[in-house]
Amino acid sequence: MITKSVLVELIWAVNDAFDEVENWFEIHPNATEAEVSVIYDAALTSNLAIFGGTWTLTPPFNIPNPAPYVSSLFTTGNCN
Repeated sequence: MITKSVLVELIWAVNDAFDEVENWFEIHPNATEAEVSVIYDAALTSNLAIFGGTWTLTPPFNIPNPAPYVSSLFTTGNCN
């Protein structure tokens, strides 16, 4: 469960990372999308570390494909 204080810390970390990237981009206006992404990732990582947090692109669990369970996109719910 996410507590209010953890949520505030998370919002602070993300907002501060955005601010850092905006300030960096003012100095480097011709930066590529990849460069901005690297700077944002580094800023977010360092801001989350202040609170002992981390982030990853790896999902915490696999989300199965729902296709085998979907019989129809449009249904009335009547199986007869």
